[in-house]
Amino acid sequence: RLPETWCGGGGLPAAAIAGAACGVAAAAAWYADRGLWWVQDAMGVSVCALFLASVRLPSLRVATALLTLAFVYDVFFVFVTPLIFGGESVMIKVATGDAPERDPEYCEKYPDDSGCKSQELPMLLLVPRYWDYLGGYEVLGLGDVVIPGLLVTLALRHDLSTGRKWWGCSSFCVVLVGYAVGLACADMAVALTGVGQPALLYIVPATLLPLALWARREGCLQELWKGERAPGAVQAAPAEGGRPAEIEQQPLLSGA
Repeated sequence: RLPETWCGGGGLPAAAIAGAACGVAAAAAWYADRGLWWVQDAMGVSVCALFLASVRLPSLRVATALLTLAFVYDVFFVFVTPLIFGGESVMIKVATGDAPERDPEYCEKYPDDSGCKSQELPMLLLVPRYWDYLGGYEVLGLGDVVIPGLLVTLALRHDLSTGRKWWGCSSFCVVLVGYAVGLACADMAVALTGVGQPALLYIVPATLLPLALWARREGCLQELWKGERAPGAVQAAPAEGGRPAEIEQQPLLSGA
């Protein structure tokens, strides 16, 4: 720990110091070389994990409203804005950044020239297209991870609060499989159309609908919809007398 006088009366854990040092080093490395896609991915995954650990939804009702609005937002900015701004999608423009200043033929000869580098923000997860002779990357916006991720964490907390095993037939598994299916559908749509797709167009229906059907079959739709289970009450192994013990947990909705 650092001396207490440095931290307003409280010591600073060594893990926090190491984390801050790694974060600064990663940001500096990415700034120096934008081709380090794995560094950008590491920063993106860290941001997503921090967000999901800090922000929680209280009920399926709130989750449905949020994901529906995100669904409309994503579709509007990918498919509608090109009709307004002369064929250019605002969402894709923001995600991919400014195009290189030099012409393509020059950049083909001198790819390391400063005028041949696009100016983008680290708002995407990147996977190189090793199978494509033209190169490039498969991209996924951080919003396409954290917004469905809020539903995933809600489902997981519900499973834990009811004593259900999350790795079996649970709401967590239903949403997680739905996310994978929705993401696969988005990738297929990109491959078939050759046009960037709003991932939430496929992910939102593939996660919300299966979760609602599962909850209705299990008889817990009303509870999940209203978030009626008391926050902080997680059922553990039955105590003496046959009544389940309760374990304190953080509130369902917390600020960053």
